[in-house]
Amino acid sequence: MTRNEQGLGEYSLQGLKISVGDQSASVVPIARRVVEHLGDTDIRSSGRADITNGLQTYGLYRVRENGQDVWYVVNDDGKLTP
Repeated sequence: MTRNEQGLGEYSLQGLKISVGDQSASVVPIARRVVEHLGDTDIRSSGRADITNGLQTYGLYRVRENGQDVWYVVNDDGKLTP
């Protein structure tokens, strides 16, 4: 798939499909530059992907903390989980 973001231009990337038996989920890259806070916090994301099984979707957000990547999951209710 390709994405086109302001300041980054157009780039190609791949998603990921995870299957166990007859169940599967996909990790779909959304954006490298994300302008939003996570839940009710002051945490700002620096990347987003969605995890979906086709029925439910969870936001997966990358945050840089102390020079390392930390990933947060935001569920349908907006609850944040590191």
